[in-house]
Amino acid sequence: MFLKLIKTQKRKWLIFSLLIIVMLLAIYRLYFYGPPTCMNIPAPSETSYHDAEGNFCNPPGSPKRQSTRADMRKFLFDGLTGRRNNSPDVPREHVLSDSDAAKGWDARQGDKLQWLGHSAFRWKLDDTVLISDPLLTDRASPFSFIGPKRYVPSPLKPEQAAADIVLISHNHYDHLDLRTLARLPNKETVQVIVPLGNSASVRSAGISNVIELDWHQSITIRDLKITLLPAIHFSARWTNDRNKTLWGGYAVESSQHKIYMSGDTAYHPDAFKKIGERYGPFDYGLIAIGAYEPRSIMIASHVTPEEAVQIGRDVKAKTLVGHHWGALVLTPENPFEPPVRFKAAAKTAGYPDQDTWIMKVGETRAF
Repeated sequence: MFLKLIKTQKRKWLIFSLLIIVMLLAIYRLYFYGPPTCMNIPAPSETSYHDAEGNFCNPPGSPKRQSTRADMRKFLFDGLTGRRNNSPDVPREHVLSDSDAAKGWDARQGDKLQWLGHSAFRWKLDDTVLISDPLLTDRASPFSFIGPKRYVPSPLKPEQAAADIVLISHNHYDHLDLRTLARLPNKETVQVIVPLGNSASVRSAGISNVIELDWHQSITIRDLKITLLPAIHFSARWTNDRNKTLWGGYAVESSQHKIYMSGDTAYHPDAFKKIGERYGPFDYGLIAIGAYEPRSIMIASHVTPEEAVQIGRDVKAKTLVGHHWGALVLTPENPFEPPVRFKAAAKTAGYPDQDTWIMKVGETRAF
């Protein structure tokens, strides 16, 4: 009887372990597989690109993944076996306390920006409050108990995140967090802006005011002109919906400021220069700087800190603000390496130190 019980427990543990492995593989597939490049160029080039099956894809000239099977096996194995430190030591100066973060936001008058960690920001422009890519819960995953977890909690809880407008760059779980959206205090009235194809996901969180945009399409809300811009990336929320929805960055223009938001992106030799020529110059560029290793895999979907600075130059941004780091471990580089390389690259490119922002989680600065 005792031996039978042991065998039963072993069988249950084996099934549970296999289930966890399958879930983790699914998560890695969501984040790191499949940046597509289109071979056919729409004419005129005023919209997003589509492949022969009608899926969204990146413009010609976009980088392609260079990884071998061995590269991918090592990357997956390191993630599955815990070789990457998902709970790094966090420098004290990296994070404000929740109370200091709240005081900093309340004390700052006028147009302002607060970093909430990873790619989440709270903005105020012309008395309009925006939140972009709000991952304000603990985990960026389709599962509530497994997957990338914030090692720095959000200083703003979803129930505190009242905003007039929410901007979503794409549907990956670290940018479109339905658990956050479902807990917003004013989800009946908030206006959410998404790239094409993402409205159904947002509505499933109980939000009815959703507007979809294509690349280069604009809308004006509360005197803010918001334009969806190209980015070099991909989309998926599960394994059967790859690139069914669009991704992108944004230009947001108020009476006083013009701001560029990159979203997740790889580098492209022409796309960002065209953004700068058409929509720039920008006062501020919110540009992703993390999750770039190994390059053989990430070259097709995430920029290095040096490439982030080049994007800033291409779009003609006066001040650069680094994000997509500092709260989640997605890739094997040192979690606190991106800002060091970003600052060094910006200095080399001629940006004064005061025009290269590395913010503390929870910190608010004036635009």
